Amino acid sequence: MAQAPDPTIADSDKFHKALNLWFPLVHQRDSTLRAVKRYVNKVRYYAMLMWDTRDERGRPKIPESVLVGYGALEECCPKVLLESANVETEAQTCGLSEKQKREAEEIQRYVYNSDLKTYFDRVRQSYETI
Repeated sequence: MAQAPDPTIADSDKFHKALNLWFPLVHQRDSTLRAVKRYVNKVRYYAMLMWDTRDERGRPKIPESVLVGYGALEECCPKVLLESANVETEAQTCGLSEKQKREAEEIQRYVYNSDLKTYFDRVRQSYETI
C-alpha cells in the first residue's frame, strides 16, 4: 500500500543562519516564547510566499535571508525600512550589530528595488490580513 508523502518541510541552512543573526534583536524586543514563535512563523510564511517567484536561474527573487531580516526589522526597527531612512542612524537607535546593520542596508536595497516592489507589497499585505 502506498504511503502519503511526509508534509514536513525543513528550513534551509541559509534560513537558519539568518534566524541566528536576527534572533537576538527579536528576543530583545519581546522574549516570550509566543512572540518568538510568531516571528519565526511569520518569516516562514514570507519565505513560502516567494516559492513561486523565481528568477531565470530558479532562485527566489527575494532570498530567504532577506525575508528573515525584513521580518525582524519590520517588528523591531521599522524606521530602517523607510526609503528615506538613514540606516546608520536608525541602526544605532535600534542597537543593531555591525553585521545586522550591513544586512539592513542590503534589505533596504531589496525593498526599494523597483523590480521587487510588488513582491514586498505582497508580503506586507498578506501578513496584515492574517
